[in-house]
Amino acid sequence: MSFEREATLLDTNLEQWTTANKQNLDSYITDNNFQNDMYKVKIYNDTEFVSLNIYKVPVKILKYNFANVRISAEKAKVEQDRNGVPLNPMNESDQKLVEQILLTSRFYSKTATEDLLEDIKKKELEEPAIVTIDGVIWNGNRRVAILNKLRHDTGEQRYDYVNIVRLPELSFKELKKLERRLQMQKDWKQSYGPIQTRLDVRQSLKDPSWDLLEIIASYGGRYDEDDLKKMREEIDLIDEYLVRIKRPKDYALIQSADKGGGVETFTAIHDILKAEEKKNTKPIDQEKIKLACFRIKHHPDSTYEHLRDFRRVLNDAQSRNEFVKNSDTFKNFNAITKSGNEFDNGTLKSEYDNLDASYEVILNAKKDAKKLVEKALVILQSIKEDRIPKNNKEFKEVLANVEKVVSSLKSKS
Repeated sequence: MSFEREATLLDTNLEQWTTANKQNLDSYITDNNFQNDMYKVKIYNDTEFVSLNIYKVPVKILKYNFANVRISAEKAKVEQDRNGVPLNPMNESDQKLVEQILLTSRFYSKTATEDLLEDIKKKELEEPAIVTIDGVIWNGNRRVAILNKLRHDTGEQRYDYVNIVRLPELSFKELKKLERRLQMQKDWKQSYGPIQTRLDVRQSLKDPSWDLLEIIASYGGRYDEDDLKKMREEIDLIDEYLVRIKRPKDYALIQSADKGGGVETFTAIHDILKAEEKKNTKPIDQEKIKLACFRIKHHPDSTYEHLRDFRRVLNDAQSRNEFVKNSDTFKNFNAITKSGNEFDNGTLKSEYDNLDASYEVILNAKKDAKKLVEKALVILQSIKEDRIPKNNKEFKEVLANVEKVVSSLKSKS
């Protein structure tokens, strides 16, 4: 079957699926199901509320929103593991898969879903879910997922129905704008995480139907053009890192990193690379610095503070020279990148230790010269004779450099 024929069939099936969902929901939007209450939603802008009728409908007729930003990171990983086959909202098993993401997502706080489940048990849902004209949940996906879980686990009829408000017919862009307005609210609604925000920003910037001012306005003016561009570049860096460590689209790995090893690390890497661009550093050296950043980040003890230290090292001529001279990444860049083993534990430690040693140069520059010489003397005197390499050219070169430094210090004292 040709690609064009397959695409036409998919569009036709989706249209039929949407129509069937709409007709099914129509049958419940009646006076019998009206709850004698209204719910206000800012559908079209940040200031004007629209009052919508609240109806009670069966939970099972609603569909999860596959474009929900809060599941975007884990959805991308699932699709990556399926060799790029996208999740299909028309497929009931994919609906169940999205439900599991909503219930078990690592991007919510550890107790958020459990607390919400207990709250629903006690009080049921205090506000309605917001759904599209064809029954796709645009706000309340996780709450409906919990209702479905309680419905299946307990069999209690009180979980069979949910209060909803039905939106008028809106374009996808209008729905996205509404989603961003809704996510600013608090209560049980989890705000976008740093990964999801960057994925959402990148998607909008790539979509030719959005102009820049629309995107800025849709986030309530919280981000300007530079912020948006930076977030896009940061998520691109995250993607590149995940591919290089052979964990493509595993955004949960970044989100769950502790000790300051998450998204803030890539903000630090981004700042380093932008600084190197401004210095007109040669492109090949920028690539070496980027790989060094990734390797330092990948060390299990690394935090964003180490990347900040790396930036300080690169901004100081003496410490930069020390780092480059002893860097495994700089000395063996071609071999490392061709080997496919850029994150070998042994060389990671070497680069991590090299950063510490190079940063020490900056710290020592601020210390008392006499105390530094005394410290160096103690270190040299601690060398045991049986540890001295015999007829080692590199060791003799280091000793010669020590002698030069001592001679220079004596001449200036």
